[in-house]
Amino acid sequence: MMLLPAAFAQNNVNQPANTYSLEDCIRIALETNPQVKQAELQVQSDNNIYQQSKWQRFPSVSFSAGQGFSFGFFPNFGGMYVHCKLPFRRSDLSWMPLV
Repeated sequence: MMLLPAAFAQNNVNQPANTYSLEDCIRIALETNPQVKQAELQVQSDNNIYQQSKWQRFPSVSFSAGQGFSFGFFPNFGGMYVHCKLPFRRSDLSWMPLV
């Protein structure tokens, strides 16, 4: 009686759970291989560097501006210090030509 369940168990062990075709095995290997994933990321990184380098052919222009007030005592033309508020403005324009 004990031999009958063991015979069925041995038959189940010999049967493969899943069968894969060669194409399935290649697809799974490519999807899960860390070296392939690393190579794909390196290609993406190199493409990003290439796209950035294309923009370096163009000149760059930047502009900044600011405004503020300065409070305090300042000397006037008569040599006396007066309390006043002085506005000031600042603007910068920079240009980097093509090299």
